[in-house]
Amino acid sequence: VESLAKKYEEKYKHTGDVASKLTVEEATFREIQ
Repeated sequence: VESLAKKYEEKYKHTGDVASKLTVEEATFREIQ
């Protein structure tokens, strides 16, 4: 159970990183326009 939770936590963290990265890129793109 512990390893499963750890895997899920890492997956969730990675998804959050991707989402925040996209948000930053979108904000930068809007500033350029």
